[in-house]
Amino acid sequence: MKNIFYLLIFFTIAIHFVSCTKTVDYHFPETENKLVINSFFTTDSTFKILVSHTLPILQSGTPIINNAEVKLYENGVFKENLSYSDHFYHSVAKPVIGNNYKIEVTAPNYPQVSANDTMPDNSQLLQTEFIKDFDIVTENDGQTDNISRLKCLINDNLQIKRYYEIVVYIRYWDDYSQQYYLENVGYNKNNDEIINNENLIDYYPDSIIFTNELFNSNQQNINVDFFSGIISEVGIQNFQVIVVFRQVSKNYYEYRKSLTLHQYFQNNDDEIWGSPAPVDLFTNIQNGEGVFAAYNEVRDTINYQN
Repeated sequence: MKNIFYLLIFFTIAIHFVSCTKTVDYHFPETENKLVINSFFTTDSTFKILVSHTLPILQSGTPIINNAEVKLYENGVFKENLSYSDHFYHSVAKPVIGNNYKIEVTAPNYPQVSANDTMPDNSQLLQTEFIKDFDIVTENDGQTDNISRLKCLINDNLQIKRYYEIVVYIRYWDDYSQQYYLENVGYNKNNDEIINNENLIDYYPDSIIFTNELFNSNQQNINVDFFSGIISEVGIQNFQVIVVFRQVSKNYYEYRKSLTLHQYFQNNDDEIWGSPAPVDLFTNIQNGEGVFAAYNEVRDTINYQN
């Protein structure tokens, strides 16, 4: 009798939940179909521009447009029409330091879009120094990481506001595959107020972005702390630290900052509160989306041997 009673309760609850279930047809609001322009350009190569268009929220991919007209202007004067090949629109001309470049893009069934940016000065990285195992940090789970430090000396006349980016890679030889590999590093917080002023380290950036706003000298030291699983391995005796130092435009700087936050909040859901509000990507494309931004780059290689 008791079993029958519990069965009745079970079926009553089940029927209650079934009867309370309602199918809701939700229609996402239609978004305006826009052109998307993506191009980072520098002095040692020609312009290379990807033209695509936006997609509805539930679709993914890069719908490339191959029948657009892309015009390039230099300091307000028409320079050339870019040609299409291999998914990109290519120029003949290379950008020149100090010059302003504008593109105008038209494609069937889309409003015209445009963007402009100015090529920044040459990057002046005077000196680099690598210190392996500079520090040891303990994570929340008790695991320890060996932290290395890259010290950079930058020349800046402080006459105008400048924007910078530092990227660190580890290049090493793998005996098993008999080839070289290039590995990204993870950046760690330190007491460098110039880097901390950007408030980005806690969001796992792919690079270090900063300005000269807090520089107190024409020759400014920047300390970049990072960890790498490769250089902590016992079997890795020799490797190279590849330092990429860029002076970038404000458009480049704003886009990279927004991209770091966008990727972090897109990939990190809270188990209790769910997904946080998305961070919009910075764009300097008029009537469209994407980025058209300039940078100058120098590289330094530090050879390390145990």
